[in-house]
Amino acid sequence: KRKSRRMSDFSHELPLLSDLYQQQASRLSALKDQISLLPQGAAIMKENDDLALLRYVLSNPETSKAADLLLKAHEWKAANPHVMEALRGRTPFPPEREARLALKAFMAIGHHGHSKQGEPIFIIRPGISNPAAVWKYVKRATVSDYVTFKNLQSLQICDILTRETGRFHKVIN
Repeated sequence: KRKSRRMSDFSHELPLLSDLYQQQASRLSALKDQISLLPQGAAIMKENDDLALLRYVLSNPETSKAADLLLKAHEWKAANPHVMEALRGRTPFPPEREARLALKAFMAIGHHGHSKQGEPIFIIRPGISNPAAVWKYVKRATVSDYVTFKNLQSLQICDILTRETGRFHKVIN
């Protein structure tokens, strides 16, 4: 009989942040150069440190694609200050109590433990969620923002762990 493994038993060696910075130095520099040419470049650089830029570089083989996604993320953040305020812990999200209760009751989404290295395990279970019930209380755009909010919370956890340990943490989906 085969022993079943729990998700939290998932184990792998996390790369050193210093090694990744060294390996990706030319791509990080190229990304910074491309961003500096954008009208919003200064604002994008202000809200994204080298760790954030490294995540975009590692996720996108083409620097131009990374720059485009950074611009889109910047525009999304500007258009959704309510989500960003909630991420900073200043306001609940969504702000309406009834919407928060409906999302919690009818949406199976969120953090479900951590790997041995502390990486958050993020799961969305659409098969056991009840979107029809959620939409009675919450606008579809709010549901979308909620999923993004939960993803961004996971990234915040990863950034904290990365800075604390010097090892690059990612979300496990």
